Amino acid sequence: MLKPIRKTLTGQIEYWDTEKKLVVVGSGGSDDLSAMTVAQLKEYAANHNVTIPATVTKKEDIIKLLSDGK
Repeated sequence: MLKPIRKTLTGQIEYWDTEKKLVVVGSGGSDDLSAMTVAQLKEYAANHNVTIPATVTKKEDIIKLLSDGK
C-alpha cells in the first residue's frame, strides 16, 4: 500500500510503499493512482472525503472518479 509521506518543492509527492519497504516518488496525478489497487484507491478516496458509489467497481472507473474530483 502506498502512503503519502510528503510533497517536495517541485510538487512531486513521495509515498512509502509498505509492502516493498521503499520510497516511491510521483507527481500526484492519475499515474500515481494507477499504481494503486482497488482497495488502496477506496482507502485513498475515504481519506480525501470522496464517496465512491456502489455501482463504481472497476479500477479505471474509480481512478476517473478520483481524477475528476481534484
